[in-house]
Order: sequence, then structure tokens, then C-alpha cells
Amino acid sequence: MAPTGAVGSAIAGCNPDFNVWNVGARSIWNPVPNLDVGLEVMYSKLETKHDPALTRLNFAGSGGRAVGVYVPSSEGVFSGLFRIQRNFWP
Repeated sequence: MAPTGAVGSAIAGCNPDFNVWNVGARSIWNPVPNLDVGLEVMYSKLETKHDPALTRLNFAGSGGRAVGVYVPSSEGVFSGLFRIQRNFWP
């Protein structure tokens, strides 16, 4: 259901529905006892249902964004982590 304006009519292009999904892989190698070498990679995607041809978002500078008009869009992020861990047992 689309949000409505002051007159009660639907705001064109505004659909607050969304999808979020993630995919990733992790690998750990133990070259010697008590030493781990690991690598993790992930891709995250946020898919919005807003129509970018009709919807604009006006920000007043809050939340770390600059003042301006923004077009809503789907966004994706790649992330990774490389880890070396040595375990010392008493």
C-alpha cells in the first residue's frame, strides 16, 4: 500500500516495500596448531520498490547526509575480512 498525501490520494511512485539479501563465504586454514588464518567475503543488497522516475527524497542535513534532494535506489555492498589468530592455551 502506497503512502497517502494530505488529500488522501496515493503518492505516485512511493512504495515502502523492500527486500534485503546477503550471500557470503568463509574459509579458515590452520597451518600449525593454535594458528588460524581466515578469509570472509560477503555481498549485501537492499532492493527498494520506489519508482526512481517519480520519487524524490528531501533531506535537511540530518543523519550524516548533505542537504539536498535524493533519488531512492537499490544499493549493494561488498565486504571482506582477513584474519590471523593465534590461540595460547594455559
